[in-house]
Formats: sequence, C-alpha cells, structure tokens
Amino acid sequence: MKLKHLKQETNERLLEFDTWITPTLEEISDTDKYKSELEDTKRWLDVLALENDNFSSPSLINSKTITYGILRGVSELEKSDKISRVTSAASLLFLVTGKSDNNCKCQFPIYLRDVSHKDYVPVVKSNKGKKSLLKGEIPRVIKSTRIAKVISDLSDFPDEQEEFLHDYVEFILDKEKYLNSFWSIGHSYLAMKELGLEDELLMPLVVFKVRGSVSASGGHDPEHLLRELMVAWGMQPEIDFNTTDIIISQKGVEKAKKKVKTRAYDFVLPFAVKDWDNRIFIQCQFYAGDSGSVSHKNVDQTRASREFTKTKIADPLFVEYLDGAGYYGSLNGDLKSILAMDDTLDFFQIKSAPLKLRKNLQEIGFLTIMELVHALAMTMGVIESAIDYLISTGYDKKEINRILESAIDQKVINLELDKISALIDQTFFEHSRHYFLLDQIYNFSQKLTPNEASLGGLILVPGLPGFHGIKLSEIADIIIPDSGLYKTHFERSSTILKDIEYLSNKKWIINH
Repeated sequence: MKLKHLKQETNERLLEFDTWITPTLEEISDTDKYKSELEDTKRWLDVLALENDNFSSPSLINSKTITYGILRGVSELEKSDKISRVTSAASLLFLVTGKSDNNCKCQFPIYLRDVSHKDYVPVVKSNKGKKSLLKGEIPRVIKSTRIAKVISDLSDFPDEQEEFLHDYVEFILDKEKYLNSFWSIGHSYLAMKELGLEDELLMPLVVFKVRGSVSASGGHDPEHLLRELMVAWGMQPEIDFNTTDIIISQKGVEKAKKKVKTRAYDFVLPFAVKDWDNRIFIQCQFYAGDSGSVSHKNVDQTRASREFTKTKIADPLFVEYLDGAGYYGSLNGDLKSILAMDDTLDFFQIKSAPLKLRKNLQEIGFLTIMELVHALAMTMGVIESAIDYLISTGYDKKEINRILESAIDQKVINLELDKISALIDQTFFEHSRHYFLLDQIYNFSQKLTPNEASLGGLILVPGLPGFHGIKLSEIADIIIPDSGLYKTHFERSSTILKDIEYLSNKKWIINH
C-alpha cells in the first residue's frame, strides 16, 4: 500500500521522536547470556560449598580448597565441557575480587616467573596415543581460556594439573580480603538459597559480570529487529539488504571485514539488486542512556561519513535509524543536529520502522513482496490488474516483474492454472493483512492537537508531523469497504479487533 508523504519541520520531527521513543530494548537480566551466567555461578558456588564445609567459616577458605573444588567440578567432564567450565570458574573468581581477564592475562605470566619461580608452563603432547609432559615457554599473555585448556590437557597428569591450577587461583585470590569476599558471597548465597532468594542476591553481581558482553553481542539489538522486519516484508538477506556493516572505499560499497567505527553503514538498501542506482544509506544509533564522551562524537562522525560517501557514490540518500532514552535526555542536542542536517532525508525508530522505512523504499521505487501482495489483495488476486495498480502508484514495470518472480520463487504466491490469477500463501496473507490495516490507518489519519490525541477512542500512528490518528469508529466506514480480499476477514469484528490488538502489542500504533 502506497503511503502518503507529508513534509515535516525539525520541531515536528522531534515531537514524533518523543512520542514513539523506545527507552530501552531489553533488561540485561532478561538475556540468555545473563541466565546462563547466573546458572554457572550458582553451580560453582554449590560445588565449592562441598569443599569448604558449606562456607561455615572464613578460616576454611583458601586457594587449596578452591583448587580442589574446581577440579572436583570438572573431573567427569569431556574436554570441551571441561574448558568452558574452568573458564566460568575463573570468571567467578574475577567476580568476587573485582579483577578482570584483561588485566590478569598480562599479570599472571609475571606472577609465574617472579612469585611461583616457574620458568615454564606445562604442555601435553600426544604421539601415537601416548601422552607426554613437556615444558613450554611462558607466554607474555595467558587468557583464562588458555588456562582452562592447559587444565583440561593435564587431566592425565593430576599432580601437574593441581599445581598449575593452584598457581592461578592463588594469583587471583592473593589477598586475605579476596578470600573473605569469596566466603561472604558463598555464605550469603547458601543463606538466601534457604529462602529461595539466591537469584536476587546474585543478580547485581552477574549483571555487572555480563554487562559488557551483552552490549557487544547485540541479541535483540535494533539492527537485528530491523532485519526481522525486512524478512517479513519478503526482502532477502544479502540481496535486498546486507547482514554485516558496509564501508565506503575507493571501490564504492563493500562489506566491512570487521566492525569499524568510521565511514560504516549498518544498512545499504537495496544492497545487491542488479542495475539499481538510488540507494539508501542507514546508520543505526541506539542509546538507552548517556554513553559518555564517545556518544557525543556521533554528530561529527555522521557528517564526516556522509561527506566521504558523496565523493564515492552518486546521489546517496541518508536515513537515520535513531532511538533510545539517551536521545530523549542528555543526547537530545545531538538528535536535533542530526535531524537538522540538510542531507538527512528522513529518520525512523523501532516503532515507526514498519511505516517509515517502507515509505522510504517506496519513494525510491523499490518494491517489496509485501506491497505486491497488497496490490494482489486489492485487485482480487488478478495479476495483470495488480501490475496495473502498481504502475499507477509509480512503480516501474521491470521492478514489478523482478519482485513478482521473487514472490513466486519464495512460494509466497502460486499462479493459477490459467496464469491469470494468483493464490497467496495463507501465512503471508494473514501477515500482510496486519500491514494493510496499519497502512490504511496511516493513510486515513488526520492531524490532531495534543488535547485531541489524549482523548479516548483513537488510534495514533507514527511517521507524520505532530500527532496523527483516526477514530476507532471510522475504521468500519472508511477502511473495510475498499479492502479487497481482506474485506471478508475485516467484516468479522473479532478479526479486525484482533488485528488492532496485534498492531498495538507490536507498539506500531497507540490505541487509546
């Protein structure tokens, strides 16, 4: 469905941003990484409690008993599992001492040399099934994963295994206050476990432990969410959109071999469609809070990135993917600067992406399967009529044929035997019905005053100047009558109410 376009002034853009803001994507305690780390931490505390008389006294805690406990906890595991479990044990020791692998990996080799007076690390070699123990040179850096591998390799040499692990544990817990810290956490953990509150006790510690890796790994990051949307529209990865960062080089557009901070674009649309000139360059910036001085550089980086892109790409179109409470609060000045740039074509947020990014693609004449299915639904499945409809809304015949072929290849549509009509995949049809309703609410929406927008019985939509919405009572009169194949579904009140509920749950509309 072709979406209407109204010009917005900067102050109206800011009003829209504030209304449709997504403050934060996900609590760290809701992530899989947090949950797995919490279980690892509890598992190790349970294991180490057995070796330390259930943490009954701080005097019982020492590097020897912790070493024995770790070896007990991995004794029956396979090599790969043993490595990961020893790594997680080291992570627990970092947690109770406030140390980190980044520091310890550099300091431990010096400790081996100057405190333990070792001039080697044990190395296990295997020849025709027979294992032998050799002395390897102490490297300048030994990460916890390397420690874990050495411990695993030494399984057939228990004395050397215990000695090497003990050196590592004693190095981390090298002060009495660290041993007391370990005891206090273990003792409190068992006490809270009796009350069923052990997770709550460990939560702040584990959140601190995984915060950096959760931020880096992304999980439900805005880029991932956008890729999911584009797939839902029928767009294909690595053809219609890229799945890794894009840099602009002397050759033009190419994939970044690694994550880069300058002249990188999160999306170039369309990405690898043949003979396509007009392309949208998108940078994604989500700030749940003030990320410090680095985040304030984004305005200069955005400007520099665009200027360089213009020297390599003819007529690039710049669209910003911005969201987060940070932009509402301390970074609001940055937001204003980016939106006020002369070459900012548009911006969209997580909640407005289903409308605004699709509208941007429509404006450059790029067709998606979602729009094709809407056209087929509006013309009762007659292919030529759908093609004529799309041409009348501005799409090129060559582009229509490209997406028609793609829809057939992806089995979204099947041609009838007469080759005149098309059957739409039922799952995609239902999905497209939600978007059709969203588009129609958007197109029929009217500008509202803030007071009107606060009244009940309204559906508000993003992507238009100020507040725009439609009365709930108007849907039956202005949307259902001209909804083609969707009409019989919308005429069932339960269906259209469920569709409105679906859009509201997705937060693509605000249903007062």
